[in-house]
Amino acid sequence: MNNKKTILIISIAIIVLVSFGFAKEALAGYHSSGTLISKNLLENVTGNIYSIDSFYYNASVIPAGTSLKAQFSKDNTNWYN
Repeated sequence: MNNKKTILIISIAIIVLVSFGFAKEALAGYHSSGTLISKNLLENVTGNIYSIDSFYYNASVIPAGTSLKAQFSKDNTNWYN
């Protein structure tokens, strides 16, 4: 009986050690640049739009060393920050 217990303990120890041997550090990979293009948000608005005075976005978590930039265009040629 004692021999079976010893074999069980050694087997569990080997499994645990092998599991840690295969574990790797998790690295967060992301692209250093990219583009997010929205659809025409005013497409279904009736009436004339004379100005957009403000807008809101939530980017509470961005990776260190990166930034966000928002640009607007009326004609898809001239862009404004």
